[in-house]
Amino acid sequence: MPNYRTSGYHAYILRLWEENGRCGLPGVWRCSLENLQTQQRRGFPNLEALFVFLCRVVEEGESEVKVQMENNAENANDAN
Repeated sequence: MPNYRTSGYHAYILRLWEENGRCGLPGVWRCSLENLQTQQRRGFPNLEALFVFLCRVVEEGESEVKVQMENNAENANDAN
């Protein structure tokens, strides 16, 4: 069984919208979460990315996930 951290309480506003597909292709669902405590908004390109983020928050805590995501973004920018 995973070792879940008890980091208290997380409250978000979830927004979902479908972007129309092109040339008869199905649309893509986009989503964003807004943290009600910090008012920070985070966008996701698809539902899978949202689910991955939420699972990581539950397992690792939001502050650890945020630091890892920022480090990944900085490393990607440095590579360009």
